[in-house]
Amino acid sequence: MTLLNRIVILAAFALAAAWQVVMGGMPAAGATPTLAQVRVPPAPPGWKLVRQEPVAMWADKTPGRSAEYQAPDGSRLTLHRFVGWPDRREHLPGFLPHECWYSGQGWDFDIRSGMQKHGERELRLIRVHRRTPQGTERFVELSAYACSDRMCATWQEYKAVLIWQRVLRQRRMWVYSYVTAAPETAALAAAPELLLAALKLDQQEETTQVATRPKVAPNPEL
Repeated sequence: MTLLNRIVILAAFALAAAWQVVMGGMPAAGATPTLAQVRVPPAPPGWKLVRQEPVAMWADKTPGRSAEYQAPDGSRLTLHRFVGWPDRREHLPGFLPHECWYSGQGWDFDIRSGMQKHGERELRLIRVHRRTPQGTERFVELSAYACSDRMCATWQEYKAVLIWQRVLRQRRMWVYSYVTAAPETAALAAAPELLLAALKLDQQEETTQVATRPKVAPNPEL
């Protein structure tokens, strides 16, 4: 290792230590909502909320809720919504990209990493199909991540924001939601609006949406 390399490494360590002193430690996660506090959007006018149920698999860190909606034409849409306090060094299981599930269930991808514009927003787009004895099933999925001041369409963008939040010593509650529906249906046409509604924190969740940095007692020797 050359002298220049050593100087660069020592400077990086000194800068990191100085940043730690100035900014303090990373805030701890805030209070995680209970399963009962995790909500889903109401059915649009003329629609029916056919069912809703909690998703308790990761309830300790990423409580969730799923719901099924029926459009006036009879087509249906399924929505999943998870909330939690992710950190760059602690990825929550409920926030992992949902396309991994399709790979394990025998689905083939028509579009795996697409994007769909909805107004000024971009949403992650997946199209899948699989053959069954009854014919070919086809589904379209839209998904995104959001916190109080940011929305991310992709897993990569979401991770990049988590890195920046860690640098700034911020810890925020995030929402991950995805909707699935059959192509060319009224349910799919309404999917973007339902997804955007699901990405907003409701009043009960907003009471704990920003974690605060723990106070450090002054050192009497300083």
